Amino acid sequence: MCDGYTFCARARFVRVVSARTGVFVIVSVSSCRRRGGVVVSSSCRRRVVVSSSVDEKRAESSFIHSFVHQRDDGDGDGDGDVARGRMASSSSFNVALERVERPSACGKPYAVERGVVAPRGAAAGRALMTCEPYAAVVRRELVGSVCAETFRRLREGEGVEASTAASETSSETSTAASRFVGTRARDAANARGFAEAETLARASRRGLPSNEIRMVLQCLARRDAEARGDVSRERYALLDEDGFRGVLALHEGPSSTTPPDHGASPRALEKYVQIRSTARVAVALACGAMRAGITPEEIEERMENARRRGVDDESVLKLLSRFEVNGFTIADDDHQRLGFGIYPDAALFNQSLVPNAQVMFAGKTLVVKALRDIAPGEEVTIAYSEQYAPREWTRRQMRDSYGFDPYDSFGSNAARADEAREREIRRARRVATPSGDAEHVDLGEDACWYGGDLLPDPDLAQDSFWHALLDPSNREEWDLTAGAMLVKGEPDDDTSLDRVVTWGPFPPGVDRELTALNLIRATRAVDALTRDAESGEMQRAIETGGVAAAIAAREKFAAAETLLNGGRDVAGVGPRHELRKQLRLATTVVFPNVDDFEALEKLYESCVGWSKFDTVYVHLRFMLFKIGFHAIDARVRERDHRGLKRLMKKQILTYNFLNAVMSSASCSGMVMYEEWARAREGYSRDLSALRDLF
Repeated sequence: MCDGYTFCARARFVRVVSARTGVFVIVSVSSCRRRGGVVVSSSCRRRVVVSSSVDEKRAESSFIHSFVHQRDDGDGDGDGDVARGRMASSSSFNVALERVERPSACGKPYAVERGVVAPRGAAAGRALMTCEPYAAVVRRELVGSVCAETFRRLREGEGVEASTAASETSSETSTAASRFVGTRARDAANARGFAEAETLARASRRGLPSNEIRMVLQCLARRDAEARGDVSRERYALLDEDGFRGVLALHEGPSSTTPPDHGASPRALEKYVQIRSTARVAVALACGAMRAGITPEEIEERMENARRRGVDDESVLKLLSRFEVNGFTIADDDHQRLGFGIYPDAALFNQSLVPNAQVMFAGKTLVVKALRDIAPGEEVTIAYSEQYAPREWTRRQMRDSYGFDPYDSFGSNAARADEAREREIRRARRVATPSGDAEHVDLGEDACWYGGDLLPDPDLAQDSFWHALLDPSNREEWDLTAGAMLVKGEPDDDTSLDRVVTWGPFPPGVDRELTALNLIRATRAVDALTRDAESGEMQRAIETGGVAAAIAAREKFAAAETLLNGGRDVAGVGPRHELRKQLRLATTVVFPNVDDFEALEKLYESCVGWSKFDTVYVHLRFMLFKIGFHAIDARVRERDHRGLKRLMKKQILTYNFLNAVMSSASCSGMVMYEEWARAREGYSRDLSALRDLF
């Protein structure tokens, strides 16, 4: 659960695990951690063009020519950029893309803002580019169960272990050894310095270090391998850089700047201290100063040698800050987080609240796919966080994590709206809940959370899926100028309480305090059910407890539904509210049925920025399609001819949709697309046979 609004962080989080397991689970689809960006105007100062096919090869040839003549690369390794054979390109472009630059807006920590445009446009569903990471690490919890090179999940006993030195260190520290699908994958990783970085990472007696520290060690090891000529420097065509310089060319994050002022949040202060502590540990590991039995004199000597190699607290801090805003969370086909990687070319794509492209992963290969038709010259944008999350939550995350405000385009209106909102909050009536762990903050009937006309963003009016109320008199959505939302307190601050903020005129006869209290209870009930469903605890209880356990589970879902509906003097949540979607998702996980999936399908189609090529939506339709065959079997046994006819029609329409989307947006290496390619003809024969039979 995110630290923002409790019921919005799961705006895009349903999927059924692939046919490998056949188990229904709820998973988060947080796309990736990304860097801040801007809207590119026509006043761009410089363009770097990367075309597909023949044009791409010509561009690469010119890049190589300029690379051969460079000497001082400024990356701190003292070797200069001397070409050692032909450079491979890290990125593959299926359409022409351009990097665009313009002077940075006031207040930005860098002088030039960058983005990516498609000069010739692109069709919806098309893969725009694929790229490999400069460095990538498997999550600590998954080391040994996921291949450290391909990021493919390994079965028990499958694959080979890392180098002997790293494996021996793993056994000494009681941590799982890294594994690979085979020796070829291990050799490819070791050529880029994996074994060296792994041995250094496992030198600490405290166990395997954090993902960020291991990323630093991987980057430095690959930089040294490039300097020795053990591995070629891959070309980052959009950045017009190669090798380690591609990473250094990325903008730094906010954590490398000056300390937060005394008015900063506890989280900002903690983040500032933590990243500096992480940099110090990374430097000590990089120079081998944390191994057992080392003397103070040896530590000083090693630290001095590291400084001469350009490895010190300041340089590592800047590297970590680049990871902070440019890195991607690598996820598998089930959208489970596998690790973290840095993709220099892909880091240039800017954030949008309504993006026209999406990031996917096939192993550790990053794929950028168009969600809708992109016009010639239009900027290609992606979502840095939950694509369907409320704008207010996205804004908070962008400011806290990436150091920019998506509302900058509103100019002074955004600041005035913020000031007006803060004034309302300061003078609002506050009432503690009976449990004492939350409070009700009532802004009054005349207040508007969005600042009224001060922020004329039409998308904000469509954010009602997280604050809309249900009128208890007619069970319809109430006026959207009123609302109620739950704002979570700071997770690391024991004195910070959850707050229910209410505003605007409520339905007649509705008690505002009771509505706030009901919202807290409903949110926590749905959260608890989601956790039980997501962990599989409820399903296991039903398996062991039988009918009685199933009845008890259904009663829990019914109780949560009652809270969402409200009562005579209590307003419920709107029919499209995130809490309702979250509850329906959890219900479908435990008690799967086609009707719930169809309802979810319509909910996603009503979201701002929805695209039929969105991976989550396609997965939803695919799982609905497969469940439909089981439902047809049940209708046949029940002799339900009317229901059978309805299902047959639905199956044929869904097949046609999937066939069109899968063929135009296929992604090699992703299980869903490959499963469809294998089974498509069989599905077609099954539907034809059923149609002829009935």
